[in-house]
Parts: sequence; structure tokens; C-alpha cells
Amino acid sequence: MSSDPALSSSAATSSSPAAAVAAQPLLGNKAKDGVDHTEHVLGRRRRASVITRLIGHFHYELDKPALITAILLLEKNPGIDVLRKTILERVMRIPRFRSKLVLNRKSGGYFEEVTVDVGYHFEVFGFGKKVSREELNHFVESIQEWPMDVEKPLWKMVHIPELEEGGSAVIFVIHHAIGDGISLVDVLLDLVDESDKLNPDTVSISKRAKAPKLSFYKRTNAFMKGINQGMTMPLWKQDRPNPLKFKGKCGKGKLIASSGNKIELKRVKQVAKQFANEHISVNDVLLATLTKAVATYFKDHCETDPAKLERKVRTQFLVNTRNRNEPVRNEHGDPYNAFSYGIMPLPLDAHKDFKTMMLRIKAEIDMIKHSPAFKLGRAQLPYQVKTTPLPLILDLMDNLNNIATITISNVPGPQQQVSLAGAPIKVREIIHRLVGICY
Repeated sequence: MSSDPALSSSAATSSSPAAAVAAQPLLGNKAKDGVDHTEHVLGRRRRASVITRLIGHFHYELDKPALITAILLLEKNPGIDVLRKTILERVMRIPRFRSKLVLNRKSGGYFEEVTVDVGYHFEVFGFGKKVSREELNHFVESIQEWPMDVEKPLWKMVHIPELEEGGSAVIFVIHHAIGDGISLVDVLLDLVDESDKLNPDTVSISKRAKAPKLSFYKRTNAFMKGINQGMTMPLWKQDRPNPLKFKGKCGKGKLIASSGNKIELKRVKQVAKQFANEHISVNDVLLATLTKAVATYFKDHCETDPAKLERKVRTQFLVNTRNRNEPVRNEHGDPYNAFSYGIMPLPLDAHKDFKTMMLRIKAEIDMIKHSPAFKLGRAQLPYQVKTTPLPLILDLMDNLNNIATITISNVPGPQQQVSLAGAPIKVREIIHRLVGICY
């Protein structure tokens, strides 16, 4: 048992120190509130945003937790004791990692600091054996179905001491209520060894690119479409059945974790540079590569002509709704949620011409970047929550989560070598399993 009263090595009960502490005033998000937010104070409460509360309700009411799983493959095994000590020292400075989420339909919701049960949050898998990549993937699949104890902070860490391919693995499972992908990557960067933090390029999150200049006609078109999208997106119809979306000749109908061949960032940048005159971005190249892969899958494995699925297969992706200079953490040092969905059809009919695909994708993305839908939705969401029954809002979220065939996520990470607890990290993978929420 830890000597720290805010830590325990057994499951917390009603007699735990956290339960014995009187509730403290609810803190807002003011930068200068005179509170040391790195200090663990049992019972201290911090307000949860509307987005965070809805993500929590989606879990608490519908039993559909939204989890982000980060897999770190290490070159060696630092040992569970060293990992536990290192990670605890760093995440315990972040309030949401030592707080449970409390929800109330009438009064909203908040994070309340509680006793952190070390035994619950840190686990070991495959002790005494070498774990294969296939076993690792199956384990990740099972993690996505794990229930999260809502009376505890919504995160876990699993250590796999030995892999068949060499080294070890650390898996972080973090509930989306704690924060979105951008801010949680910033948290993961907080965990790297102090020596790696000396290089600002190693631990910085890249700023969102400026929206490209469009003609007056295109800006007007983007504005009008954005207004419609901001008001109606949760009501959109889902993609019709296709080999990727539903059970059938090729569909598996269940969650599968897999890791394919890696594409080096420098190769993607080289392709973008070749089309510099058309202002093709790295994201345009990545989306075109995805489109080509989907078209090839349909053609080679499902005996389906990709052109016949034109505008019938859509992809949805997260859009960071923060302002360009807005920090990825709030004034408490916590990650938070500030995202929306962008939805676009894949240009499958152009799968034989990579350049045409990129130009079509660029045109769609440029319109999305100029769309007011995200700011409009973010502004109206608090009023919708106050005036709409919660079950209906959750149904709309569920529909939004299933509109598109494919959900993709692209979050920045360090390009230089970094280490965790003295062990160099050789592979970083992040798997999102998101609820459907607009803003």
C-alpha cells in the first residue's frame, strides 16, 4: 500500500479517503484561480464541458464507451515497477487522470478527484511468455470491449513484458471523455523521458494549417453548405450497405485490430512536393492513398467495380475546432475535447488516376476548411442540450457515428527518437474508437 493517501493498491470502497472528503466548490476553467492544479486534493471538483458530458452519457446511458488506445512498442523491457513509478509521477500531475467523471442530467457534470487505485490502473499481460503480434492484436481487440469502472479515473495501462519480435509493449487505454486525440497525444508526449523534452521539435504539436484562399463563389458555396451541414449533419442518412460497412461476402462484422505496412512520412512529403503547383498537401496524399486502397480492396477481394460505388462510400474524420493559437490543454493542465466530424465521399471512380483523386480530394477538403459548420455547431450545442431530451441526443450521436463507411484519424506525433522509462520507443500506434458527436 502506498504511503500517499490519494493512492491505493486495492480497489477503492465507500470507506476510502476519497469518499470521506467533503465535496469542494466546483472549479471553472479560469487561468488564474489561485489553485495548484498539479496537487492531488481528494474531493476537488472541476466542471466538465458539454461535449465531455455527452461522451460520458453515451457510455453511462448506452454502455458504449469511447476509448482511445495508444500502443507503444519499446526496444527493451524497463520493468513494470519502473514503468508504474515513471508514469504515475507524470500523469498524477494531470487532474483528469486522478478524477472520476460524475454526471447528472439536471446539473450537468464534473470531474471529482478520488483515490487512484494503482492495482486497477496498471496491469500486466502475457507474463512469462513471448507474445506474438497476432496475440497482441487480439488483446487490443479485447481491450476495446473492456468496461471502464465509472467510479475511477477513466484510463488504464497494460504492460506486455516480452514480444516475439523483441522488446516489450505498453498499451494506454484512455476514455475520450478525458480529451480528444490532439490533446491526448500531448499527454503521451508528457510521458517521454526528460532528456527528450530538451528538443522542442520532439514534444510539440503542430499547428493547424491555414485554410487555402478560395474564389468568392467557392467561399459563398462553402458558407451555405456549411450552414446546412451544421444544422442537419446528425440527421444525415447512413451509407448504404457495401462490402466494408456491413456483414456480407467480405465484411467481418466485428472489431479487428491489425497493423499493416508503414509508409514513411518523407515518402508522403515527396509525393506532395511533386504536385506543389497544385498545392497538394500531405493529408491530400494520405486520403488519396486510402481511396486507392479501398478501390483495390473492392475490386480484388469483393468483385465489385469501385466506380459503381462513387459517392456511396464516405469517410469521416476528426476536425480540430480549436483556434490556430489555442492551446491543446485547458488552464488546469487537462486535455479536453474540441473536435467535430468532416464527412466526404471517396472519389472511387477516379481510382485509376492518382493525380485526379488528389485534386478531387483537395477540392473537398478546401471546402470543409472554409465551412462554418463546426463553429456553428459548437455554438448551438449548449442550447440543444438544454432543450432536447437526452435520449434523443444520444440517438443522434449514435447515428452520426455510423454515417460513413470509414472513420480515419490523423494526429501528429514526434518525428525524433523518444524514450519511455529509459526504453527507446520504436513504434507508436493510436487506435480511436469514437462516439459520434458533432462538435
